Amino acid sequence: PPPTVSAPIPIHRGATVRRRARIDYQISPDYLPLPVNGVTGGVTPHGEITAHFYFEQRALPETVVHELDEHGGLGPALPSPGDPREVAFERIIVSGMALTLESARRIHAWLGERIREQEARGKR
Repeated sequence: PPPTVSAPIPIHRGATVRRRARIDYQISPDYLPLPVNGVTGGVTPHGEITAHFYFEQRALPETVVHELDEHGGLGPALPSPGDPREVAFERIIVSGMALTLESARRIHAWLGERIREQEARGKR
């Protein structure tokens, strides 16, 4: 749970001072920022919101076959079989999370603030 801040504590002559909570951040040795450009997910039977973040890119070919030149070196790649009108993409799931409704609301608010800041700077 997030840290809590208690009610004001009285000091001399009716003045009050709010107590403070300091949050220290530690970075896990496993921390690894990942590029993501999409998310998919839903709601579990227990009510958690699942988010699976992915990176979308053109699919890499399983195999590429080249002609060999007269010296045994690689020549041009031969066309691969398949429909030339079709372009394949892949979505690589890089991370996922399960959130309570309250956690999702806090993250939504935080993202909204970052979006407004970027829009105010003229970023798209």
